[in-house]
Amino acid sequence: LGTDLIEIRMDLLESVEAALKVLKGRTADVIATCRRAAEGGGFRGEESLRRRLLEGMVRSGAGWVDLEPDVLGWRPRGAKLIGSIHDREGIPSEAAVRSLLAKGGVEVVKAVGTPRSRREAKALMDLNALAPGRVAAFGMGPRGVPTRILAGRAGSWGVYAAPDFGPGAAPGQIPVSELLFAYRFREIGPRTLLYGLLGSPVDRSPGPWAHTAALRASGADAVYLPLDALDAADARWALAGFSLEGASVTRPFKEALLSFPETLEEEAKKAGALNTLFRSSDQSEKRKAGWTGTNTDTAG
Repeated sequence: LGTDLIEIRMDLLESVEAALKVLKGRTADVIATCRRAAEGGGFRGEESLRRRLLEGMVRSGAGWVDLEPDVLGWRPRGAKLIGSIHDREGIPSEAAVRSLLAKGGVEVVKAVGTPRSRREAKALMDLNALAPGRVAAFGMGPRGVPTRILAGRAGSWGVYAAPDFGPGAAPGQIPVSELLFAYRFREIGPRTLLYGLLGSPVDRSPGPWAHTAALRASGADAVYLPLDALDAADARWALAGFSLEGASVTRPFKEALLSFPETLEEEAKKAGALNTLFRSSDQSEKRKAGWTGTNTDTAG
């Protein structure tokens, strides 16, 4: 499917034999990970055993090992090293990322957080700019999904996706086919226009990948993002913070964002709610430069 690396989560597999079976049938280089329970993984054994498991994976052909900051003084011989920071209640700090980047022998710093707002998601994504190609910063959970879709554009070393037929290793992982083909991950660049769905929750909506497909079919270089927002203020921030060209608006923000656009079309005024925001400077229709809000639910 075009994946560059395959992560084998030994802490989530039933046995060492299962890990070796995946390793034997690999179609790309392998990252060996055995995440401790304290960091949200499933390994509860002794550290010496964990190290022996990782060493065995490297001897069997894994090229990369993922380790936490407190054990970065050790690595299996011959393996490239990913230093991982995981924050399940917020996002890693810039200082923490810089500290790992300064450590000798760390090829990649992975900074994974749980953004609580669109503003935090953007701050997390911006950590990739500290060392483009050496940092992989993205988010877990529904508010982390856009950081995965835009990881390449942000300069990330990479991003983790879920297998198409099975659960992901972390909340918010997108199935690999959806990421590569529905969201056209490898084609998103600095000129790609961004649109989004603002609401909460939005993780079950088919709108983002369906609209991205429609945009692609029209020939537009654009992607449509699921933007789960904390509140109306966070939704308003996302419009500028993510440099959106337009957005669909769903519950609970249809009424809360009525006061946001410079121009409000009659459909939205009559309905007392909006479901679409778009940029416009069409003075022929008496629209101010900036945002226009409308409601297409009343059409027809």
